[in-house]
Amino acid sequence: MKFCSLRASRVSLPVAVCLSLVAFGAMLIPAAPKALAQYVVKPSRHHAPLPSSHPAVRSAVHPTATVTPEGTWTPLVNPVPENVGLMMLLTDGTVIASGNNAGGDGGIDNTWYKLTPDGKGSYVNGTWSQLTSMQYTRLYVESQILQSGKVYVSGGEYGNAPKGSGELYDPIANTWTALPNTTSIEPNASWIDGESMLLPNGNVLAYSVGGQNCSAGGYYTGDLFIYNVAANSYSLTGCPIENQDETSWVKLPDNSILGLDLNTGGNAETGPTSERYFPSTGQWVADAVPPVYLFNANGELGGAFLLPNGKVFYIGGTNQTLIYTPSGTTALGTWVQGPTFPDSGGAPTGANDAPAAMMINGKILMAEGGYVNPPCDYCAPTYFFVYDYQTNTISSIAAPDGTASLNASPFTTDMLDLPDGSILFEGASTQLYTFKPNSAQVQTGEPVLNSIQLNQDGSYLLTGTGFNGISMGADYGDENQNATNYPIAKLTDSSGNVYYGRTYNWSSTGVDTGNEIVTTDMTVPAAVPHGIYTLTVSANGVSSDPTQATSVFCYLCQVATPTFMPGGGTYATAQSVKILDATAGATIYYTTNGATPTTGSTVYSTPISVTSTETIKAIAAVGTTTGAPASATYTITPAKIGTTTTLSANPNSNITVGEKIVLTIVVTPNSGTAIPAGTVTLASNNTKITSTVNLDATGKAVVNVTAPAKGMMTLFATYNGSTTDTTSVSATLSVVVH
Repeated sequence: MKFCSLRASRVSLPVAVCLSLVAFGAMLIPAAPKALAQYVVKPSRHHAPLPSSHPAVRSAVHPTATVTPEGTWTPLVNPVPENVGLMMLLTDGTVIASGNNAGGDGGIDNTWYKLTPDGKGSYVNGTWSQLTSMQYTRLYVESQILQSGKVYVSGGEYGNAPKGSGELYDPIANTWTALPNTTSIEPNASWIDGESMLLPNGNVLAYSVGGQNCSAGGYYTGDLFIYNVAANSYSLTGCPIENQDETSWVKLPDNSILGLDLNTGGNAETGPTSERYFPSTGQWVADAVPPVYLFNANGELGGAFLLPNGKVFYIGGTNQTLIYTPSGTTALGTWVQGPTFPDSGGAPTGANDAPAAMMINGKILMAEGGYVNPPCDYCAPTYFFVYDYQTNTISSIAAPDGTASLNASPFTTDMLDLPDGSILFEGASTQLYTFKPNSAQVQTGEPVLNSIQLNQDGSYLLTGTGFNGISMGADYGDENQNATNYPIAKLTDSSGNVYYGRTYNWSSTGVDTGNEIVTTDMTVPAAVPHGIYTLTVSANGVSSDPTQATSVFCYLCQVATPTFMPGGGTYATAQSVKILDATAGATIYYTTNGATPTTGSTVYSTPISVTSTETIKAIAAVGTTTGAPASATYTITPAKIGTTTTLSANPNSNITVGEKIVLTIVVTPNSGTAIPAGTVTLASNNTKITSTVNLDATGKAVVNVTAPAKGMMTLFATYNGSTTDTTSVSATLSVVVH
C-alpha cells in the first residue's frame, strides 16, 4: 500500500511465495528468487510535523470557517489529543478514531479516542475522550461496524500485532478482545492492503493478500475469509479470479460486491478486468472489462461509490475515473470512462490511497494528490475535489484552511459521514474539520420511519424503509473501511437538545434497499430525561423527515387518560362533547360504536355531537405510546312537554238511564305543535264506567258509554303521557241521569 506493495510476476514457474511481516514501518519479506516477485517499497506514511505557522496546526488563533462553492469547511473547536487516522461512527452517534502518533513522529500506537457531540448535536463543538487502548499497535487495518454495534478490526499494515490477528471492540464495556488468528487456517494469511465488507447475514468478508490458498496462472490471488460473528470463527470462501490486493469493493443493491482486479502484470499484460462476489453462492464471477486501468504504478486505487442514479463511481490511482452500470442480475454490467482529474501543482492528480465520502446531496468529496515519481508519489500536498454525478464533472475546491491545498499527504488523511449531514475530515493534524454541503439532501435516499414499538426488554423497535442509505458512505480504498450504511437514531426535544439512541440488530446490511421494510432495535441512554422527542433516523448523514407523525417519540413518559366535557350522564338535550388530554402533543383517538379505540381509530379534532344515547371511548397517544382508555355514556332524555286534557259529552243534559252518551276526549300540548300520542284512562265516580282508550293521530279519542243509573255521575279522563309528553291533570265532567 503506502509503504510497500507485493506482486508476484506472471511467469510459468511455481506459485510465488509472498509473505510479509510488518513492524513499525519496516517490511520484512522472506527470501525469494527475484524472478518470482517484484517489490515496490514506498516511503513512510509518517511525515515530518507541520510547521507551527501552518494553518492546519492549532495555535492561539483558532482557524476560521472556509466557504467554497460546494459547501463550508468548519474547524472543530476542540483538538484531538494526538494525530488520528481511521475514524469510525459508532451506532450511538459518537465517533472513534485511532491514535496515530503517540510515540512521537513516525510512531505507531494503539490508542483510540472518542468524539462526542455537544448537547445540541454539534460535532464542531464536541469533546474528545480517550478510550481503552487496543492490545497491539495497528496502522491501516480492515475494519467494520457489526450489527451488534461492536467494532471489528483485523490486521494492520504496520505495528506489532501478530500476523493473522484481529481485535473486537465493545463500546458498551469499552474493552478490546482478541479475534481468532487466521494463520491456524492458512499459515500465510496476513491482513494488509485488504478490503472487508459486511455480508447480508452480518458476517464479515475479509481479504488476505498473503494467503496461498488461491492461485491462478502461476501466482497467488490472495485468500478470502468469512468471519462468523456468532461463532467467533473464520472460514475460507470462494477464491477471487484475479488479485484483490489494493482494490476498492462496492456493495451493490443486489448484495453482490464489485471489485476491480489488480492485475499483477499490469495493463500491458492482461488489460483491466473486474469481478463480482455473490454472498449467496460464495463465488466470484467475472464481470465486464473496464475501458481503462485505474491502478497506478504503485498499485494504488481510490474509493468507489454507489451513486443516487444507481451507477458506481470509481476513483483512480491515476487521474482517471470509471463509471459502472450494474445489471441488477448475474449478467455483466457495463463500464464507461468517467471524467479526468485536472492537474494540480503542475502534476497529475489521483488517489494514491486517499479518502473520499459521499455527501448528503449525492456528490463525492475527494482528497487527492500526486502519484507520479518524480516529482513525488506519496508526498504532500493534498488537493480537494467534488464529483457531481448529475453533470458527470469534477471540480476543485479550497482546502479546509482556505488555501489551495493542505500540507499533508493524502494517504495520511481520512473522511467520515456524520449523522448531522456533514463530513468529518482529519488531515494529519490534531485540528479536524467538518465539511457541510450547501445543497439539500437527496430525497430518494431519505429514510422513512414507519413506527416505534416498545420491546419487552425496554428497548424499542424502529420500522421503516431506507435505513441503510444509498451508498456505503465514505471509502478510503483498500483498507480503513468506515462505512456508515446503518441507522442512527437521533432524539430532539422541544428546546433543541439532542440525544442519540444506540441502534443494533439492523435487519439489513445492504444499500439502496428501496421500499424494503427494514428494522433496527434501539436503546435510549439512561441519562436521557423522560419526555416527548422528535425521533429521526439517518444513514450516511441523510435524515428522515422530522415532521412525520411517526417521528413523535414519548420516552418513558406517562400519557394522561382523556377526559370528556361535559362528562357522561343523562341529558334532556343533545350534547356537544369535547375530549381533552393533559399530555402536551398528544393525539386523541376515539370510537362511538363500542369498540376499544386504537391509534388506527378516528382522530379527534372537533367536538362530537351526541343526539341520542351513545357511548364514546377514547385514548391519547404520543407517537406509539398510549395512555389508559376512557369511556363516557350519554343518555339523552328530552324534557317532556306539558299537556291539557278536555272532556265533553253529547248529550250533556236531560240524560236518562240507559241513554247513550258520546264522550270526546282531546289532549293538546302546552307548547309546540307536536300532537300527543298514547292512551287516556276514562273512569267515573260510581265505578260504573272504566276503560283505556287510544288517542288518534289528532290527539282525540271518542268513547260511547251508556248512562248506568240515576243520579249525579262524574267522569274523569286522564292522559297517561308518552316519551315526549307529560301526563295531564284529569279532565272532569259531571252529568245528571234521570
